Amino acid sequence: MALPAPMLRRLLCLLLAEGGRPVSVGRLRAALWEGEPPPSSRKTLQVHVHRLRRELGIENRLRHGPQGYGLTVLDGELDAWRFADLADRGRAELRRGEPGRAAALFREALALWRGAAYDGAPGGPPVAAEAARLEELRTRVHEECAGAELELGRHAELAGELAGLVRQHPYREELRAHLMLALYRSGRRAEGLELFRDTRALFAEHLGIEPGEPLRQLHEAMLRADGGLEGPSRPREALDRSGGPPPRHGALPAQTTSFVGRRAEVDAVGALLAGSRLVTLTGVGGVGKTRLALRVADEAGAGFPDGAWLVELSSVRDGDLVAHAVAQALDLHDWALRTPSEALREHLAARRLLLVLDTCEHLADACALLTETLLQGAPGIRVLATSRESLGVAGEQIYVVPPLPVPSPVPDAAQAGITDAVALFVERARAVDRHFALTPLNRAAVGRLCALLDGIPLAIELAAVRLRSLSVDQVLERLDDRFALLGVGRRTALSRHQTLRTAIEWSHQLCSPAERLLWERLSVFSGGFDGEAARDVCADAELPAAAIPELLAGLVDKSVLLREEDTPGVRLRILDTIREYGADRLRGHGEQDRLRRRHRDHYLALAHRFEDDWYGPRQLVWHRRVLQEHANIRSALDFCLSRPEERRTGLELAGTLWVFWVACGLFTEGRHYLDRLLRLERGPARERLKALWACGHVALGQGDTETVDRVAGECRSLAAGHGDGVAAAFATHLLGAAAAQRGDTAAAVVLAADAVRLSRTLPRAADRERGLAMALVGEAFALLMNGDLDAAAEAIDEQQALSASRGEIWTRSWSSSLRSSVDLARGDAKSAIDHARASLTVRRLLGDTLGMAMCVDTLAHAALASGDADGAARLLAVSRRVWETFGPAQFGSAELRTAQDLCAEQARKLIGDAAYEAAFAAGGALDLEEAISFALGGRPGSPGEPWGSP
Repeated sequence: MALPAPMLRRLLCLLLAEGGRPVSVGRLRAALWEGEPPPSSRKTLQVHVHRLRRELGIENRLRHGPQGYGLTVLDGELDAWRFADLADRGRAELRRGEPGRAAALFREALALWRGAAYDGAPGGPPVAAEAARLEELRTRVHEECAGAELELGRHAELAGELAGLVRQHPYREELRAHLMLALYRSGRRAEGLELFRDTRALFAEHLGIEPGEPLRQLHEAMLRADGGLEGPSRPREALDRSGGPPPRHGALPAQTTSFVGRRAEVDAVGALLAGSRLVTLTGVGGVGKTRLALRVADEAGAGFPDGAWLVELSSVRDGDLVAHAVAQALDLHDWALRTPSEALREHLAARRLLLVLDTCEHLADACALLTETLLQGAPGIRVLATSRESLGVAGEQIYVVPPLPVPSPVPDAAQAGITDAVALFVERARAVDRHFALTPLNRAAVGRLCALLDGIPLAIELAAVRLRSLSVDQVLERLDDRFALLGVGRRTALSRHQTLRTAIEWSHQLCSPAERLLWERLSVFSGGFDGEAARDVCADAELPAAAIPELLAGLVDKSVLLREEDTPGVRLRILDTIREYGADRLRGHGEQDRLRRRHRDHYLALAHRFEDDWYGPRQLVWHRRVLQEHANIRSALDFCLSRPEERRTGLELAGTLWVFWVACGLFTEGRHYLDRLLRLERGPARERLKALWACGHVALGQGDTETVDRVAGECRSLAAGHGDGVAAAFATHLLGAAAAQRGDTAAAVVLAADAVRLSRTLPRAADRERGLAMALVGEAFALLMNGDLDAAAEAIDEQQALSASRGEIWTRSWSSSLRSSVDLARGDAKSAIDHARASLTVRRLLGDTLGMAMCVDTLAHAALASGDADGAARLLAVSRRVWETFGPAQFGSAELRTAQDLCAEQARKLIGDAAYEAAFAAGGALDLEEAISFALGGRPGSPGEPWGSP
């Protein structure tokens, strides 16, 4: 509908541009009246808000709170959100190697556009900024879609569309590269080459630059008719018959820079791996152990039916979490009571794959123990490890990675050989100076420089970066001076470790004082970080926040920081060896604990924002965000555990992350931190209360009702003494859910009703809504287990209405799953299937394997009720595999287990033993992704509209 007044349209645009976040009254007044609000503007704003509520019929969704006004947008209502979700899903399919599915999702996303973002809409700078962001994202999706469709062989039909896009966005090099390739593959080579010449002329005239390296390399490949440019001869199908994503057979990261040399080393390590189940690459820091391991794994991966998988351990500091890190790398969502190493051994027992354990030296004992366990229990796996020291496991083959060969001194500099070290230097030099070339004039200097750096790749790369401002001779002179300052006489007396440290120290000294300080402070981060985190943790009076973005850019230019690939938003990371240097200097200044506290406080604040905003429309956004920050969260918790005075804050952090542990499938890790902190910090503080009920949620997901009773009981007792209504409500809810799992349904119904009552009385609206949503799920479950279907349906109706009003999908997926069980008990198998699939769609998006297992159980029963005994048998096999891998079947509930057995018995009777066994075997052969696609009826499901069909 059209709003009658421009001011109302401006207000609506401002609220929508914030994506559901509250906007302060001050910001709204400044934007509505363009920076000069009249004295009456506050009252006038209230009138406009009232009119907007009335015109749009959104009385309950345009809220006012302490932070200002916020507009709740429901799933599927805002095309911008649907577009972003579809784009993210398309990128995920690209990472899985499925360009067909990716292209279909990108096309669906682009079809949502009906003009420019916020076209003609008022709203001032805030809306204009959001419109610009969406337009940039739209162009990026066009680029990604074109790349996917080129992989599918659709070059001929794509050329015309790309030509139009290039006209709209003349300076987008990726669009021009796609068009050049489409023309080339369509037999229009001359037009593709002409397009490059036009590009070069346009960029020179209007931008004063040359086209980038990727475009120039493509042009050169086209000139020599490189066979690698040929695409598929005919289009591939966009989707396979199942419609779901394929199984993952390995996960090695794409390399952002080329691999230079090392052919002899790759062959040698490959031969060792063929004859030994454990090969460890050792050597000094920066020598290239990880790159060599990844190259070997990439070439050897074809020999492993279940692929090659990288496990990055540099951000793991606690040996108890090594197995958990391996499970995460293998996409195993754990919540089992068994140890992760036991679950891993069972999962890998029948598989043939290669595990690459990267950076083991600081966890050598834990890595050795896990490796030995897995090699004994899983005869089909092999392990390729990188470490500065051997693991000491029986049968281990050790390969010491040598530096790259450097030129030998020769009388005639022009005859100096191009060794691997020189080739690496030249390639990295060209990345910073496209005009750089190895010539008779600089060949000797390059050779001496590589020899001075002992052929250590990281040291060579750091030196090559200096060519942005220095010649090779100047780099050589300055670096030689650095070694002379060590005062140890001849260069040959230096160890290679000292060589690398000196090269890093030289890079450090070449930074500005502010860049050096930021480098040292950034060493407290684990994994990646973004600009907001860098400012929050590192900025102070000495290092102003406004200077951080420029300093970060300077450190990226100097290769101290690297941009992370395949992540939404701009994220940076720092190499381990460079981080260690920064940490040593920070420690030497006595600053490390202060910065680690600031780092901890940043992620504590993030955890509070996550919890506060979780029960709303941004759950998928938060899910991605906190998983991105997992390494930093873990580091913050490890810091709290390392200092007695920090344990109380650690309790607060671990407790506040209860949704992270439960909704993101990190039960074992959450239990690890909560158990340790509760054991070490026993004071009856507010933080302990929350950690107790957080631990109860984790234990409940693990089926450990004994622990739930213990921690929830303690929590309820302490809550009464402290007047903590939230803790009392959650503790009562947990006690009721544990009783229901044990089959004590009478007690469960009473406790669940009490939890609902307590939640309704909570004074803070956010606590009340979140607590009530959880408590109603618990009540519905207890009533369902007690056989009271009508009362269970009433609780579900209230819960779903509450969640829908907030745009929330996680707890709603739980009540939708229970709704399917109620419908099934009433004999409505079709409705049961629809609700279970809607729930399963959300559980799949969130990686909630526990919830997926419950949905598959219901779908198996519903398939049988529909007369599909074959489908029921397949789903029962999927169910058993999921439950056995991740925890006690059906929570350990005797009643749920009996129902499962009865379903199997009836299916067997309907189709006979042979057909049942064949169907069960077929279901058991599916991996998790294939199984979920099958359970969804052979369709991926739409995350934006999971409740569209019921």
